[in-house]
Parts: sequence; structure tokens; C-alpha cells
Amino acid sequence: MMNFGVLGSDPEITDTVISLLQGFREFNILLKSDNGFSFVEQLQSLKKIPDIAIVDLEVKIMDGLSTIHYLHLHFPNIKVLAVSKYSQSLLVIDTLSSGAYGFICKNNLHECLETAVSQINKGKTYLDLQIDIADFDDLINRIQKESLLQPHPNLNPREMVFLQLVTTSVSYDRIAAIMHVSQDTLYNYQKSLRRKLGLKSRQEFMIYALQTEIAKLARRNICMGLATSIRFP
Repeated sequence: MMNFGVLGSDPEITDTVISLLQGFREFNILLKSDNGFSFVEQLQSLKKIPDIAIVDLEVKIMDGLSTIHYLHLHFPNIKVLAVSKYSQSLLVIDTLSSGAYGFICKNNLHECLETAVSQINKGKTYLDLQIDIADFDDLINRIQKESLLQPHPNLNPREMVFLQLVTTSVSYDRIAAIMHVSQDTLYNYQKSLRRKLGLKSRQEFMIYALQTEIAKLARRNICMGLATSIRFP
């Protein structure tokens, strides 16, 4: 008997995954959700955890990568299979480095899901055939070199926290609540970061965060904050 958790961005994705799992003689859906926070909350209340979690990267509130990182930290025995409508190499690498065992594209669910589940259940890595892995080694080497770069030295602790949170899907209202500051204070953080880093938009903040590994740090901090109260300097 294989036990599953399914995190899908919409009911159609969830229903498709569950329908395809019918190919296994014995399986059980222990939990399903459409956002990472709810998924984690349900998981923490279960007496028995899933063997495999199928995680849609496009879920909201707590995104798929943050959820995968949380599972890797707190439920390392759960094998994660990520699904996404995107297949860029950097996204795949980031997903696997966050703790996923496999990655498949949504448009290939019917063709790949059963094989992917069988592979990762054996502890093996599975990548969708649509993904071009020819340049993976070069990309990994480049990412490792870039990870040695230090974040901008002139950022104060509060600005660093803001930069971490702004790289996620968390809204500005939610960021203000988490940091216990006003919207005006957030605006001042944003203005200061734009001046210090030469960045103009939230999208540019995200790119900078990816290049300096701040985005990965943000996911880890948010994940850890689910288990303990988030405290900021």
C-alpha cells in the first residue's frame, strides 16, 4: 500500500493526479490541498505520513518550492515528485536541490506519472523526458560558483528580511504583518534596496535573490517559521 499526499494548484490537476494513481493496485490518499500552508497543517496532524507527496509548483500562499523545502527539512522520509507547467533547467535544478526526487511537466502527466511514482518510490530520481538535461552539469557548476557570491554588504538586517520575503509569492500586506511594520516602512525598505542595489521592480529583486541564493534562504526561513515563531531582527 502506497500512501500519497497531493498538492495541486487547482481541482483539475488534483483530480487528474488521483485518477492516474488508479493504475496502482493499492494506494491511499492521506491528504490533498490547493496551497502549501494547508498541506503542511494537515500533514502535521496526521498519525501516518505519506510515502510520496506530489507537489504542484504553481500553488499559492506557500509555493511549491517552499513546501518541498519544508518537507525535506521536517519530513525527510517523504519522497516528493514535483509537477509544473514550466521546464526550464534552472527551475528543475532548484526543485531537485530543494529535496524533490523527481520532476514532471503537467502536459505529460498521463505519460509520465505512473513511471515517475514507481521510480521515486524506489529512491531513484525521475526527470520528465521533455527536460533537456544535456547542460545540467554546466548549470550546476555555474550555480555553485555563483553561490559563493556574498549578498550586497550594505544591506541591514531588516532590509535583508524584506528582500527574502519579497522574492516569494507573499503579498505586501502579509509581509508587513509578518515583519510587524507599516506599509510606509515597507515602502522605505523597498526604496532603500532600489538605491543600494540599482533594482527597479519586484521581478528584479527576485532575479537578484536567485543569483545570490537569497531566494533559497527565504524559502528555508519561511519553512522554519511554520514550526517555530518567525523572529526578525
